[in-house]
Amino acid sequence: MRVGILIIGSLFWRENRQQWRTENLLEDLAFPVRAPIRYGRLSSSNTYTMTFSRAAPFGEALVLPCRREVSDIDDLKHEARLLWGAEVNAHATESVSSDWGCVALLSNGSEKAAVITNHWSEFVSAIPNYGRISHAAGEEKIVESGILQFSWESVFAQERSSSTKLDLILATANDPTIDQSMQIYASPQTIADAWNTHRNAVEYFRNNRESRIKTFQDSEIIEHLYKEWEKS
Repeated sequence: MRVGILIIGSLFWRENRQQWRTENLLEDLAFPVRAPIRYGRLSSSNTYTMTFSRAAPFGEALVLPCRREVSDIDDLKHEARLLWGAEVNAHATESVSSDWGCVALLSNGSEKAAVITNHWSEFVSAIPNYGRISHAAGEEKIVESGILQFSWESVFAQERSSSTKLDLILATANDPTIDQSMQIYASPQTIADAWNTHRNAVEYFRNNRESRIKTFQDSEIIEHLYKEWEKS
């Protein structure tokens, strides 16, 4: 089976992930897809990074096919561990999750994909605290039993021909930062203010947009950014 990596942030453009991309992905075959994403996680830089969100309108993301095909759950776990290694800047790891996120799976629903999907769910069910991804009040979970909770068809709605080239998708679901009193995500104003305060970190937003990775919030975020952000 053919596997792709759904990317919604710096995995696509940050230099310290280049070795992972070169050795494991077909970068020249990257193509755009849709995904329910927002700027939702407050990072160590005190600015916001991307997360999946069931309540978010679909934005623009990328899928990069893996170089290797998978034939069983061990092959899939290998690709998942490589992805997690790229996330944590490690060349080798046995993990696929931590307290801030996890690798999750999406399949095209075929019979052969269903078999490996079931094995994946069994695998992650044995991992302590796997998939504990926060969500806002009234919002449903984005990961259940290791599976991303949006449809294959919605991801490939504008790239239907590309959907036939893959059987499975792996992606990293990050734990968002939810306002504990109101149980809501940060507003575009709050997100922009964080970059206005920490100007060097606006590179994350700019590089995402230049890489064709965009959220429904982007236009409103730009309205609240200092006008000099493009020169920072």
